[in-house]
Amino acid sequence: MTEPFFSLNQASATAGSFKLGPLSLDLAERDWFVLLGPSGSGKTTLLSLIAGVLRSPPGMIRLGGRDLGRLPPERRRVAYVSQTGDLFPHLTVAGNVAFGLRFSKYTKKEQAARVERLLALFGLEALAGQSAATVSGGEGRRVALARALAVEPA
Repeated sequence: MTEPFFSLNQASATAGSFKLGPLSLDLAERDWFVLLGPSGSGKTTLLSLIAGVLRSPPGMIRLGGRDLGRLPPERRRVAYVSQTGDLFPHLTVAGNVAFGLRFSKYTKKEQAARVERLLALFGLEALAGQSAATVSGGEGRRVALARALAVEPA
């Protein structure tokens, strides 16, 4: 049997008084997984655990054969876009898209080209220099999605 592309093995997390897990799940590389549940059931907690916002015990989360448990969020190659987008209001639209690239292997020139391509892909070129705090809700979600894709998540 081949190793799953994504795996949770007895993963758990605590956020305040809420306890999630333990959860186990294996997904093949092209599998789709939909996470549904009522408010307060742990959906965001699980996504935060996978993204590295919350810490998990080592060996509990694997992606593409890599153990994510010990990796900081910026080295996980995982992107997370919340419902609200969570833009950095003190940055421009282009600054938000470029944010994760600061930790990447790309040169400044490659980073700029990548940001430009993603702004064009999402129809955000005209907003590049605008403060992220001033964009509409729909524009903000496109900025957040472009920011997530900029780092080439696994």
